[in-house]
Amino acid sequence: MIMAVLYNLVMSKATKTEHSGAKNGGGYWGPRAEAKKHSKKRRRRNDKLLSQLKKVRNQP
Repeated sequence: MIMAVLYNLVMSKATKTEHSGAKNGGGYWGPRAEAKKHSKKRRRRNDKLLSQLKKVRNQP
């Protein structure tokens, strides 16, 4: 009984693939604040273009 509990405990730890570190995409090597600034600008630009495209498609 104790061996089964220990085995399950060890195996549950051994198969864990996630980590507790930061999960921020990992593609940018500069400071986080700079990365966020660029990301926000790109997102806003994309949202603006998408909004304009939707307006054009909805016109009769």
